[in-house]
Amino acid sequence: MGEPLMPWQRWVLDVALEIDPSTGHFFYREVRIALPRQQGKTTAVKTRALFQALAWAKQRIVYTAQSRNMARQRLEEDFYDPISASVLAATLARTSGDKPGFRAQAGSEHISFINRSGWWIDAVTKKSGHGPSLDLGLIDEAFAHVDSRIEQAMRPAMMQRPNAQLWVLSTAGDGDSLYWRQKVDDLRDRIASGAESRVAGFEWSADDDADPDDPEVWRSVMPAYGVILRDAIYGPRGEVIEPELVAAGEDLVRAERDSMDEDDFRRAFLNQWVDKKATQGIIAFEPWKACTVPDNDPDVWTGDPLWAIDVSPYRDSVSIAMAGAPALADRRTFAEVVTRLEDTRNAVGTLVKLRTDHGGNIVAVDGTGAAGSLIPDLEEAGFEVIQFGQRDKVAACGSFYDAVYEGSFSHMNDPLLNDAVLSARKRDIGDGAWVFTRRGLNDITPLYAVLLARWAWIKERTDDYDIADSLG
Repeated sequence: MGEPLMPWQRWVLDVALEIDPSTGHFFYREVRIALPRQQGKTTAVKTRALFQALAWAKQRIVYTAQSRNMARQRLEEDFYDPISASVLAATLARTSGDKPGFRAQAGSEHISFINRSGWWIDAVTKKSGHGPSLDLGLIDEAFAHVDSRIEQAMRPAMMQRPNAQLWVLSTAGDGDSLYWRQKVDDLRDRIASGAESRVAGFEWSADDDADPDDPEVWRSVMPAYGVILRDAIYGPRGEVIEPELVAAGEDLVRAERDSMDEDDFRRAFLNQWVDKKATQGIIAFEPWKACTVPDNDPDVWTGDPLWAIDVSPYRDSVSIAMAGAPALADRRTFAEVVTRLEDTRNAVGTLVKLRTDHGGNIVAVDGTGAAGSLIPDLEEAGFEVIQFGQRDKVAACGSFYDAVYEGSFSHMNDPLLNDAVLSARKRDIGDGAWVFTRRGLNDITPLYAVLLARWAWIKERTDDYDIADSLG
């Protein structure tokens, strides 16, 4: 399109699109890019999506931003308009209207190409990404997502596509950016371990104690520093004009720094998480992560499972979890989320199938919550139902909290459970008692299903626990 790639963009694309010689397909299934604002992220996204759309026929690409309106604006102004004004306009589908290849009807906005590939947008809802097979998922401005629902919706649609990739891109977020914070922390751990991974990660960020007013700090963390003004970058043959670049970069960043609050500048232009305490709920990330079962552990639990089910107040989310005896000698309990459903219609049927496949006939339910309505159907299906009241719910929450911080609990690092645990808050219910509650629209049914399964397992399978230990 007549727009040369900056060095960082070319490097990211070269690495992200590496081929696995044993399969002939992309080596990396996921790409994460953490970088400051105004560094040319949009051009990298556009280039990546165009490559997918034009390299193969009938490709399906889905792009999301912090809102559907923003995604639509970018689809038209940042992606379609430059394509239609370039030599690549010949690759757009021959549709009627003022903008060939662009459909603007609300709910079906997309760019279509002559090879029948399509570039769509989607909103961030529980049903986002559901539908036909997906070849490229682009989650832009990931800091705006409070949980992983968009990723969890996209991944199943990518499973049968050999060259499918998920790209997640953003600058640092704030106290509500739980999804992106977990992605960044996990990326740093992968890099530190040095182990081979199918996740490609790129991060440009300043150290916590970096001077936000030092141009050398800006230069070290902004990959487009000095190459932001395109007219000042390239000569008539595309060569980089170095002297003008540095001055242009410093002037622009200085203007932003002078007009912004220090914390806002650190987040936006140094890619720093300046509000770290706000990103943690009642359970912090570090102790929760320490409870993760090692990736190379093939057997994480033994014996018959004990099931639990929890339903959200509006009945639009149902989580089913199991608990069992942990295989790790230094852990006392193990539990995990088995599945999450979008309504209660097949909840009992799902538990029946799980019982058939894995055994276990006991189901724990919060009798004071929305899942209580399922008790008659569960009993009719032959389950032994353990119905917990408020006192047990308080004890289950306290026991779960204690187990995480003492390191005696184990889990599988499931994004659904991670989101629920790290976003949960404490609600006092009087006399020093408390229970977990959700923040905003966050779904914490995975947390309650797990802690109820764990609590039922302790009461049914162990005889060395004193309820007073968790009531205070």
